[in-house]
Amino acid sequence: MDAQRVSDIRIIADATLSIVYGNDRWSKPFPMPVSSVNPLPGTLEEIATVTVNQRVSITDPEGITYKYRIDDRTHFSVCSTFNFEDKEQYAPFWNHPAGEHCFVFDTGEMNLP
Repeated sequence: MDAQRVSDIRIIADATLSIVYGNDRWSKPFPMPVSSVNPLPGTLEEIATVTVNQRVSITDPEGITYKYRIDDRTHFSVCSTFNFEDKEQYAPFWNHPAGEHCFVFDTGEMNLP
C-alpha cells in the first residue's frame, strides 16, 4: 500500500506541474519567468478535475484523502500516512518514515525527483 501511495503522490506532483507550466512544459525554455506560469491549483479536487492525460487518485488505498497544501508561490506539499518506513537508496527523495510524512515540491525545479 505504501508503494501505491508514493505512486499516487508522484502522479499528483506531475499533474500539478502540468497545470502550472502547461502540458507542453518540456518544450518551453527554462527557467521561465514566474509571470509566465499558472498559479498552483488550490485543491486536490482541482488537480484531479483538470488533469486529462492521467488518472489522479486523491485518496490512498485505504480511502483516506491525501493532504495537499500550498506552502508559497512556488512550493507545494502532498502528505500521506505510511505504514512502514522506506529507505531506498536509489531514489532518496521518496524515502519516508512510518506515519505521516509530507513531500515538498518546488515548481521552480520543474523536474520530479
